[in-house]
Amino acid sequence: MISDGSKNKRLSQKRFSEADVWRAIGSGWHPLWTGFRKNGFSVEWHDFKSASPVDCAGSFHPDSVEICLNLDGQAEFSVAETRQTLSSSAALFYFSGRQPIIARRLPHQRHQFLTVEISREFLKSRFGENQSGLHPQIQTALAGKNSASRNYYARENSMSLKPRWRSVTRV
Repeated sequence: MISDGSKNKRLSQKRFSEADVWRAIGSGWHPLWTGFRKNGFSVEWHDFKSASPVDCAGSFHPDSVEICLNLDGQAEFSVAETRQTLSSSAALFYFSGRQPIIARRLPHQRHQFLTVEISREFLKSRFGENQSGLHPQIQTALAGKNSASRNYYARENSMSLKPRWRSVTRV
């Protein structure tokens, strides 16, 4: 028998959709692998310009880790008064837990980025207790239910991601 809590959690996960967030940017959102609900992860390409800031926090799947490889455009992330700026040719990963993440793409820029969204349950099923090779912040996110949201890491790459991405995709 399914408890009310489990049933409600499953219903809320089924109802989640990021499509409304990205609908505002038109054809700039390209889901490349759309198996998050069924398989526990998804991969998306984004390529757009916007005259106003784009609030992208509503696109973060609850209870998940997201990796963002940012080629162009700047974004700002904030959790519990900790602010992180994501610049071009940088990468960031974050966990969407019980606290809201504030995230926006800045206006008047071209934004090009790839996101990999991974459910906590998917990661736990793949790594089990053997999490020693994972970043310590990811280990913390996987440790318990109702984990706090976190911005984890931003790294600017001394070699631009753009030429390497274009050589793979021929964009």
